[in-house]
Amino acid sequence: MTDVVLPLGLGVLAGLALGAAYFIGLWLTVRRVANRNGPRTLLLVSFVVRSVVTLGVFVLLARQGAYPLLGALLGFIAARPVVTRLVTSGVMRSEANPSTVDHDEQVTGGDTA
Repeated sequence: MTDVVLPLGLGVLAGLALGAAYFIGLWLTVRRVANRNGPRTLLLVSFVVRSVVTLGVFVLLARQGAYPLLGALLGFIAARPVVTRLVTSGVMRSEANPSTVDHDEQVTGGDTA
């Protein structure tokens, strides 16, 4: 039983971490693309880096066996709705990003009265 549960559980944790990194990277890329004139290079580089890292980790986990790979796949898939929920709820909103600051707040320093 432990021969299945431990590798599967560790695979799920690795998949959650990998999926969170992948989808947060995607979210950051989309935010930056909105502020650029020529986003093709950024989109391409971001996709290649995220894909190579993801595939590399999956290959390493596949060498450990089927259970870690299956767990990682489940964790990766489960990370998408978690990151989506965090992004849409505003938990991951960056206060340092000028594009998230209201225009009136920028001009008047916060006093809109």
